[in-house]
Amino acid sequence: GADSGVPEREVLRTELGTLADRIAQGGDGEGSMLEQAASNLLSVVTVRKVGGDAEGDGPSARMARAEAAMVEGDLAAAVQEVEGLTGPAAEQAADWLADARLRLQAEAALADLQARAYELLTQTN
Repeated sequence: GADSGVPEREVLRTELGTLADRIAQGGDGEGSMLEQAASNLLSVVTVRKVGGDAEGDGPSARMARAEAAMVEGDLAAAVQEVEGLTGPAAEQAADWLADARLRLQAEAALADLQARAYELLTQTN
């Protein structure tokens, strides 16, 4: 999480896949014994959308596009898709989203530092 420093992109990509599975399974861990049994079955095999061409604004479509963006190395696009989640899916994604935003901020700060360093090195007196 954000408490242990800036997460690596590969960690974020892996965690996004896990998050997509949880969101596809639905539920929040509560419910009747029948619902919990169904959830246990779903945890063995999860069927969910994949690919950047997934259509719609539902959680599974957003997560499919977010995962595709991560595979392409576009963390900002993945964050944008996850930011569009609502309800329980948004709550489940909150920690990942915080970590991903932290990564984007760190990368922006590093790029700024590199640009400033280059500017200082190339100045003529």
